Amino acid sequence: LFYGLQMAQIKLSSTNAEIGWPVFGGMSFGLLVDETAISALVSFMRKLVPNAPSPSEVAFSSPPPAQPEVYERFFGCPVVFNAPYVRVRFPIEYLDIPLPTANPALRQLLDRQSAALSSALPGNNPFAFQVQQVMLRLLPEARVSLKDAATEMAMSVRTLQRRLSDEGQPFQALLDRTRQELAQSYLRDRSLSMVEITLLLGFAEQSSFNRAFRQWVGESPGKWRKAHAR
Repeated sequence: LFYGLQMAQIKLSSTNAEIGWPVFGGMSFGLLVDETAISALVSFMRKLVPNAPSPSEVAFSSPPPAQPEVYERFFGCPVVFNAPYVRVRFPIEYLDIPLPTANPALRQLLDRQSAALSSALPGNNPFAFQVQQVMLRLLPEARVSLKDAATEMAMSVRTLQRRLSDEGQPFQALLDRTRQELAQSYLRDRSLSMVEITLLLGFAEQSSFNRAFRQWVGESPGKWRKAHAR
């Protein structure tokens, strides 16, 4: 989520794990945006895993700055510029390091969310997918309007509407589909209360969630849960 407008691609080899971001729309966001996002990612991982190894390589799609050695000192590894895409590579051993803050319950919740979203993915519509990723961040904050999404993606409401329309994905339909898939996934888990589900989906009141769920599936959340909960 450090790169809100981009879908990360993960590649594994015998020696490295790579997180990469293709150049958005045929052009780079610029070195400042790229370095901010990648620096935040690496700093977060260093905080998450004490004494973690440095990246194997960091690459930016922008031309080199005046002092590229500053980047190598910060990242602790070779830094490439004018690369085909932005990427960070870590030693493959990084994936085997146990997390001191591991939370099995949270992991289960995120796994369920991931499974639910796989059903709600907007097909071969890359921009709609990017909007959906923004929705995932905004839903728990109850920021679910078209204006909220446009602000998060640094574009006008009109541009956001037009690009979604080009892919045949109206904003409200995409939001409803995402919420429905998440709601059904959460309802299957009896450890989540109706209040928690309501907040996770960005509804201010449970009555609003109940009303929306009835429109989606034709019955109340409680009735649906009784028939489908594990």
